[in-house]
Order: sequence, then structure tokens, then C-alpha cells
Amino acid sequence: MEPEIYGPFIDEQMKAGNTKSVSWSFSTLISPRGRDASHDAVSVDGFNTLIDAFSSSLKSSVDRPKGMDELMASHDKAMVEIYRLVATSAE
Repeated sequence: MEPEIYGPFIDEQMKAGNTKSVSWSFSTLISPRGRDASHDAVSVDGFNTLIDAFSSSLKSSVDRPKGMDELMASHDKAMVEIYRLVATSAE
């Protein structure tokens, strides 16, 4: 549901300037832990600043797509992590 509902929605909102998100990606995990893993996918939202990451990312006037409530209800959020890119190297 994430790639079918949220992906197109957040891409549209980024293009329209209605969100502080600047990137989004989704990956299915292939894990050696098997079915005992608490999650089987990773969704990554990118922001320009840590302040943007910690604040509400969508404008309140944005209409959520059909199926968004069902998508959010199906999530068993194992963990939320915030990372900061400190430096990059192009060696």
C-alpha cells in the first residue's frame, strides 16, 4: 500500500510545495531473520533540516488520498529514526 498510495501522494505534494519533505523512498527488506522480524520494509523521508524533520511535514489544507487512513492503520511502526548527514566524500 505504501508505494501505491503514499508514494504518488507525497511525490505530488513535493512538486506542489505542500510538504517539507524533499525526498521519499521505499524498500522491501530481505532479512536473514525471516518471519520473526518486526518489519519487512523501510520507508525513508528526506528533509533539508532537522527542524523540518521534527515538525509537521504537510500543510494542514492538503487533502489525504483515499486509503491513507487504512494505510496508516496497517502500520506497525517498529521504530522511527532521525539521521543527520554531517559530511560526504567523493574519493
